[in-house]
Amino acid sequence: MEAQSLPEVAQRLNLSLPTVKSHMRRILTKTQCSRQADLLRIVEGARAYFHRPRRDG
Repeated sequence: MEAQSLPEVAQRLNLSLPTVKSHMRRILTKTQCSRQADLLRIVEGARAYFHRPRRDG
């Protein structure tokens, strides 16, 4: 996963910067994170959990 600044994300998605900031604030609120770094740790943990090898039983 490549980190991008909010202005880069806005440009890539063809959205205004205030819209991207608003979405980020809502995501942080819903995940009870105070910083983007905290959110990244949650996402990385979820990726590790869901991409672990399956046990065929």
